[in-house]
Amino acid sequence: MKKMLIAVGLLLISTQIVMADVWQVRTVKNEFEGTSSIRIHTDYLSLNRPLDFPYQDLRAIAVVDCYDNGKDVFGLRFTQDPNLTNYTLQRLFGNEIHKRVAVQVKLDGGDIKTFTAYNKAGSPWLTFGEMHDSPAILASKKVMLQMDFYKGTRHITIDMSKRQKCQTQLTKK
Repeated sequence: MKKMLIAVGLLLISTQIVMADVWQVRTVKNEFEGTSSIRIHTDYLSLNRPLDFPYQDLRAIAVVDCYDNGKDVFGLRFTQDPNLTNYTLQRLFGNEIHKRVAVQVKLDGGDIKTFTAYNKAGSPWLTFGEMHDSPAILASKKVMLQMDFYKGTRHITIDMSKRQKCQTQLTKK
């Protein structure tokens, strides 16, 4: 019985590891504006170590929003507001207050750099800038993002090598 439970446990763990490498493509339609875009995303990714209660189940989906103008945007969508620290407040889009978050980034095992990402107060989304940071992330095969959360510093590793390219998907649209 113990061997059977161990085998089932290993199967579940290996399935989660394999699933993290799968990228899905979907079309996002805005019926009001009559537009559509392409969104490429992973399954849920876990932090390198769980945070303490009440954030112990925090996970994220890596997301790439593809646009016709080529200014594709990379971001993370957490399962809840990630309660990030190490930020300054900034007004964007009129009067909306966003956290301007410092994220430690390692691209393809290289040097650690600090990128800027934005998190609207109370939102599960963390979005990287379209001008410099998103293109650098999207050009990489392996990305490690380290962030300061209310309950500790953690990182997420993302395998970008199997990600579909935006321009390929946009031509299929």
